[in-house]
Amino acid sequence: KMGINCERLHSEVASGQYEITALPSYGIKGADDAMWIRNGLKEMSEKYEDWRATFVTHLPSLDGFSVIEDDSGAHFNYSLHDTKKGNNIGFAPTAKYFLGGVLHHIRGITAFCCPTPICYTTRFSSPWV
Repeated sequence: KMGINCERLHSEVASGQYEITALPSYGIKGADDAMWIRNGLKEMSEKYEDWRATFVTHLPSLDGFSVIEDDSGAHFNYSLHDTKKGNNIGFAPTAKYFLGGVLHHIRGITAFCCPTPICYTTRFSSPWV
């Protein structure tokens, strides 16, 4: 109903951890879709007393003793397309400038992508980083 094309849902390594993959979208729609999925899951989980959807990077274990070794996170994949030709531009000069802009602003991007101390420190302790 919302026009979000979820490609797949599958379990991840840790208990209760899942990954949702959405099909590519153009422009800001991909980021909007990610937020709609996130907010929708949180709202749906509130209807069940024993469920909780959280997107916290690292949660303490349910029993208070064991360690959960696999952290959670989110990532986005970017593709640059030539809108006139309809193809991926690969390593064209535009792609190099895009990557240069990302690297130039990486500290600011990190502040938005890792807004909590737990999220930030997990970048250094996770085996997936």
